[in-house]
Amino acid sequence: MVTLPSGNPATPPPPVGGPPGAANPNQLTVAKLDAWQLPTMMITGDADLYTPAPIMHIFVSHLKHGEGVVVHQAAQAPYWENPEEYDRAVLTFIRKH
Repeated sequence: MVTLPSGNPATPPPPVGGPPGAANPNQLTVAKLDAWQLPTMMITGDADLYTPAPIMHIFVSHLKHGEGVVVHQAAQAPYWENPEEYDRAVLTFIRKH
């Protein structure tokens, strides 16, 4: 239990993602990707170790209107690491849709 500055006890918030064992409503699943109808662009950097290009391409392959872009000389923050290429890709996608 947490004590507020007023001295009143408060129940602490649940851990991020909810209580242990609870379903995560934001969990990305193949079924959710297959059902997605909106034009969607996924972007990763060619040096991104968290979501490397092959994984992004798997996600995109399940999207009906999906596109994937790999930004060169970038890891997890391509918008910052190579903003020119990132901006060009985003603007091209927006113009198409």
